[in-house]
Amino acid sequence: MVVPGKVGSSWQNPYYTFVKSTVVEEFLEYFSDIEDVEEFLDAYNIKNLSSKHTFKLSMGQARLISILIAISWNPEALVVDEPTNGLGLREKKMVEDLLRSVKVPVVIASHDLDFVLKIADYVYVMNEGRVVIGGPTVEVFYGNWISSLGFPEPYAVIVGRKLGRRLRYIG
Repeated sequence: MVVPGKVGSSWQNPYYTFVKSTVVEEFLEYFSDIEDVEEFLDAYNIKNLSSKHTFKLSMGQARLISILIAISWNPEALVVDEPTNGLGLREKKMVEDLLRSVKVPVVIASHDLDFVLKIADYVYVMNEGRVVIGGPTVEVFYGNWISSLGFPEPYAVIVGRKLGRRLRYIG
């Protein structure tokens, strides 16, 4: 097993990430100047947030900035806790696109099973602090584990079962 030396993280409450007054100040810890920060943010179509006060960001904006801070110092892996908590559909899509763009392994802890089914290649299901099953996401979600533990099945699984197919998302 290879254990990464540098792990970036984004917490369930993204505001816990922030220690500076503005978004640009947060990134100046990792970039040499404001132009580099703005170029980095522009690559994710959120350059407009650079001068915003970190604690006045919406939950979706704060989540994106928190994840970007976690990846800006080039970690070998990324851990993201409840990345869709408090987000609307548009913001979830932005987080999904961002996490798909990351070039290192990403570990997601989430109760949003629809999101997990859509984005994860491999999943571990925990119950009472223990891993009860792990495997390819589609295999685990279409087994009986999710419902047997009392979790609601993702909408795509419900529809997929009715259609006799293994869907990952409805879209």
